[in-house]
Amino acid sequence: MNNLPVPVITQSGNDLTASAAVSYQWYSGDTALTGATSQTYTATVSGLYSVMVTDANGCSGSSDTVVVTIAALAEF
Repeated sequence: MNNLPVPVITQSGNDLTASAAVSYQWYSGDTALTGATSQTYTATVSGLYSVMVTDANGCSGSSDTVVVTIAALAEF
């Protein structure tokens, strides 16, 4: 019996990267983000993000939620 995958999200600015898996689905809150099925996702709005991954055994697991705050650019 295999353990369910527990993906880890690393954040660099607005870019979120999940640990390695076979497939990915990114979420904003409880809503699946259409087309967000890559290992990396670039957040465009502030909010709570998570990812569900599937491993090579066909098992799925979800990450903890991360908070992304998009900083507004100052106008001069």
